[in-house]
Formats: sequence, C-alpha cells, structure tokens
Amino acid sequence: MSTTSRNQPTSPAKSPCGRGLRAIDLNGVDSPPQTQASFELWKSVKEDILRGDVNTADARFDHVTASDLEAPLVFFQAAIALSLGETEKAMKNCRTLLDRIPRDVDVAKLTAHIHLARN
Repeated sequence: MSTTSRNQPTSPAKSPCGRGLRAIDLNGVDSPPQTQASFELWKSVKEDILRGDVNTADARFDHVTASDLEAPLVFFQAAIALSLGETEKAMKNCRTLLDRIPRDVDVAKLTAHIHLARN
C-alpha cells in the first residue's frame, strides 16, 4: 500500500471477504478521518481488513457508536457488518452516513448492496 509523507494510504483497494461472505470494498473510505485518534483507528481497521482479519476489525468498534465516529469510520463499520452478514447493523450505519453526507455515491452503493443482501 502506498502512503503519503503523513503515512496516509493514497489508493483504494479491495479486501478479502469476512467469514467467506462478501468482499469489503474500501473505495468509500479512501479519505481518512481528520483527528489523530480517528486516523489511527481507521488505519488499524483498514490494515485488519486487508489482512483478511475482519473479526479483529469489527472488534475495534466494540466501545464506540456510529454517532461518535467520523464518516470514513462509519463507512468501515457498515461495510464490515455487511461482510459479516449483519445487515441490520450495516443499514443502521448507512442511515447515519446518509444523514451526514446524503449525496455520497459510495454510501448510496453500499446501501444498495445491503438492500440486496437482505433479500
């Protein structure tokens, strides 16, 4: 993974599947969070996903709620939940994102994937 001088990833990637279900598309989280603490969490979760360790990535969110997170982290949380087959949790996170950034194409695509997974 290439990085900038601030050690932030510069290109999107596709990750392995969570529990053999769905691949997590990282395109929607290409822009890192702004605060240092959020960036460190974002970086750790992205590395977990790229290694295929979706359960560890999911566990990193155990003590936070979507309303407390910056948008890129909420997107991760929704994508991880979808990958693990937790469509209700994924949809709840997408609703949070749609309230914050209603015109974001990646959020719209993730929401569509969640709707398809529910059927």
